[in-house]
Amino acid sequence: MIKKLLSVFVMLMIAAISLLPTSATVSAEQAAAEQYRQMFRSGNFYVEYQIFEKYKPKTTVVRYGLFDAFSDVKRVKITKSNYVFTAGQNGKRVRGSTKAKHPDILFQDGKYYRFLTTLSKSSFSFYTNGKPVTRALILSESELYAPYLDPTEEWQYARSDLALPDELAIFYWDDPYRDNFVNTPAPTYNGSSTRVINKKEYDCDQYVRYISTLANTNIALEAYNMLYYNGQLVKIQTYFVRDGKEYLIREIDIKSITSEVPEKAFRIKKKVKLYEAHKGDMSDLLEQYTQVGQIGGDK
Repeated sequence: MIKKLLSVFVMLMIAAISLLPTSATVSAEQAAAEQYRQMFRSGNFYVEYQIFEKYKPKTTVVRYGLFDAFSDVKRVKITKSNYVFTAGQNGKRVRGSTKAKHPDILFQDGKYYRFLTTLSKSSFSFYTNGKPVTRALILSESELYAPYLDPTEEWQYARSDLALPDELAIFYWDDPYRDNFVNTPAPTYNGSSTRVINKKEYDCDQYVRYISTLANTNIALEAYNMLYYNGQLVKIQTYFVRDGKEYLIREIDIKSITSEVPEKAFRIKKKVKLYEAHKGDMSDLLEQYTQVGQIGGDK
């Protein structure tokens, strides 16, 4: 049994090493890595990126971390997101699409704002004269996990919706918006090298995280290749490694990563009607929302 576990561990290590090219291997992180750590911890940052999903799991059942979810990885057509952004500034946090007139979710002044164009309540239809209408819901931070909230509004995911992607959270693993970081170990630095993708050469820092069973046996590995060009992080590749096989499961192309937060990040271009979240009161029974004002628009 010990020999078998040892062979699995060695195989995982070999697989992790194989993800890095053999040329120009060095043992120091890129200088920008520490700058990114300080930037994210300061709470003032702006990251604009595009996500490419390479694989999806055959089943969504998760029993041992990511083990079962990726036990039978199937290749699918690459799924590409629009350009999205996550930003923080002076205690505020926001996430949204760069082309949208409003963010997806916003936290400021101790309140969460969720912007929606669809809701399950028939009395809160998102169509008016055949045109979609965006509305915003507001909830105080102290009520975020209250048991009486309407589950269809998904307030339980509000914090994680504002969190950095796991790939960027390597620089800020204990980001308070990442509710699950306590239960997952932070990836550790595993060496640096050069890497060529589509004939373009990048400097690569690799970080790895072992995935374990409930008995603390390492059964798989996640590897993150942080790719730098001219000293700046421009791409992240996430691999899943199991039984000596490597799967590129996700890529993130980074368009911008800076501590200078643009004004547009928190801008809501058009006025949006603002409603209270459902809180288990009479308005819930009547399937009505209470309007409390509006947000956004030109002043």
